[in-house]
This record gives sequence, structure tokens and C-alpha cells, in this order.
Amino acid sequence: MKPLDGLRVIDLTQAMAAPYCTMNLADLGADVIKVEPPGGEEQRRGATSRHGHSGSFMAINRNKRGITLDLKTPEGVEVMHRLVRTADVFVQNYRPGAAGRLGVDYETLKRLNPRLIYCSGARPSVGDSGRRRSPRAAHRPAQRRDPRRARLRRRRAPAPARRRRDLAHRL
Repeated sequence: MKPLDGLRVIDLTQAMAAPYCTMNLADLGADVIKVEPPGGEEQRRGATSRHGHSGSFMAINRNKRGITLDLKTPEGVEVMHRLVRTADVFVQNYRPGAAGRLGVDYETLKRLNPRLIYCSGARPSVGDSGRRRSPRAAHRPAQRRDPRRARLRRRRAPAPARRRRDLAHRL
């Protein structure tokens, strides 16, 4: 018997950090149900894909059951609401506001299941307001690759040091 046997978790996560959280819950015995959009999440089609699944997707989603739901349709939202009524924990990492548009925001789900623990992995750096507000949704690594940020870094960077010529070319 594992510590979290009998606990049901609904997993609407993607990328790495939030799926890692639910993977740990699954490893400890929780019944984790991974919900993906039609076509699967982006992580599934990673760079090192084999048989349609990337190694990182398979590793981070081990011990989870899966279901495909289109939360942009009333039928998909109804199935999600039925799942939530039987769940103990709900985990999502959509950008702020997206969960509300899909009908899986805290207020809606709390009315369906008052004992539900709602975990939102949305980072403040991609929030709706504040000093670090971002107009585009992205996780931190994607923001680092933003060409606008790279341009700013180049302006502030000191001039590159001169390379010493390799002595081997003189031989």
C-alpha cells in the first residue's frame, strides 16, 4: 500500500514543472488522470520522439491514466465536470484567465466539489498584471529564447574579448 492510495487527481498540466508534480503524486499511489486536448499536448511530440511519444513525455507522465477531452466543446466540459465531482485534487498550469474560459476555474469547480484542492501552476511572470507582465504566454525557458530579450542582452553585453590565435597554425 502506498501513502496516496485512494486519492484521485485530475491533471491538466503541460510542459515540465506541473507534470512533474503530478508524476510524484502518481508515484506515491494517487490515481492521476491526465487530460489532454485532441492531438495531445506539445510535450508528447518532443525533439526525441519515438513512436509518436517523446522520452521526456513518457518519463514525466508515468503511472498516470490518460483521457482526451476537447474543453472547447460543451460535451468535453461536461465530462470534465463529472470527473471533478469524483476528484480530490485538480492541477492545471494554464496561463491566467484560460481556465475560466474553458470552464475549469476555481470558482466553477469549487461549486461542483466543495472539498476539491485546486492547484494552479500559472507563473506570476506570465500574469495579467504587475511589473513583469508578459503579453505572450510562455514558460520561463521560452521567454529566455525570446528574440526581443536577446537583442536587449546584446546591447548591454560588453565587447567580446579578442581570441588568441592558436599556435598550431604557425607550425
